[in-house]
Amino acid sequence: MYTSGRFYHQGILPLPPSEGLSVKINTYDDVPEPKFDPKIHLNLKKPEYIRLFPNFEKAEKTPRVESNKGSKFAFSSSFQVRSNLKGL
Repeated sequence: MYTSGRFYHQGILPLPPSEGLSVKINTYDDVPEPKFDPKIHLNLKKPEYIRLFPNFEKAEKTPRVESNKGSKFAFSSSFQVRSNLKGL
């Protein structure tokens, strides 16, 4: 089936009703866990390099996708996503 360019934005699925479940569904109010704050918990860095298809040539950034044939991105060097806070 041809699906290129077709998509549907769907909202977040609701939690199932808790009545009758065999496990308790916890919320932030039920556990001593900090709420996620991207300003505190993320420290996104760019990779040193990426590699592009078809010959795995090295590049500093991924070129724009300008056709229906997809991205030329193959893989990247490792990079940091989260902060170095203790307990994460």
